[in-house]
Amino acid sequence: MAFAFGLAAVYMLNGISIWMGTIPVDLPKINSEDEVLFIFPSTARDASRFYIPKEGEIINGRDLSVYEEGGYIESCFAIDENELAGCLRQREAARRFIFDHWAERRRGYIQVGHPCVDCSPVDHIFIEPGSDGEFRIVITLENGAPPRTQEGVRVKFRRANKEEKWRTTNSARILVFVDQNGKEIDYF
Repeated sequence: MAFAFGLAAVYMLNGISIWMGTIPVDLPKINSEDEVLFIFPSTARDASRFYIPKEGEIINGRDLSVYEEGGYIESCFAIDENELAGCLRQREAARRFIFDHWAERRRGYIQVGHPCVDCSPVDHIFIEPGSDGEFRIVITLENGAPPRTQEGVRVKFRRANKEEKWRTTNSARILVFVDQNGKEIDYF
């Protein structure tokens, strides 16, 4: 019996210590049908466990009004079978958008999504003149870490290997970005 009273005393003292440690907060009154009040951290960056780029960090001072917009191209990974052919056509059209803008020396901007269940990586691809006047491809990867930027000076089409086919959702032909040393730096 003493043991039972001892356990009850511990629970009671624990409850009192919790009650004594609380600070009353007067929440504002709201007028709403549901009477629901949401309280958020000051920014999305504070609430996210992933890195969220600051406004303009991806754009990096570019005036997007002078770029032709290519839109956002989804990853075709794990897409419904009925929609797969259309998705693959959109990705091929995005490759043509990038290649044609580079070949014709026209500014362009397009966002390309890649397969990832929990990180949703997106390549922000800018086709633009460099400081020397030659056209280049600037690829900024946004993937939950600080953005990583690479620069290519040439693009070309080639056949995809096994891993590249998986990443590009079974595309036989991929667009490759080549740096100033002739090294392939990325592909889509």
